[in-house]
Amino acid sequence: MSARGRHPVVVVSLTGQVVQRLRKRAGLSQERLAEEAGIDRTQVGRLERYGVSAGIATMHALVCAIGASWAEFGAALDAELSADAQRSR
Repeated sequence: MSARGRHPVVVVSLTGQVVQRLRKRAGLSQERLAEEAGIDRTQVGRLERYGVSAGIATMHALVCAIGASWAEFGAALDAELSADAQRSR
């Protein structure tokens, strides 16, 4: 299965992993990221740990608070999706 054809649950789970990786690379705690993004810390934790879906406005706030561009976030997610597709073969 190609990266583009991944199940939505896989995409959401990998999205949380990408947020976590970019957050750590930026040197931010979950608390600090949540504060910068204007959301509750538990929402960051649920996204990272359990792959809980986040709306586009929340994702935009997170990406901006991390200091990443949408292009950078998308490239990181695409890389995760491709790696996951390779592992699933």
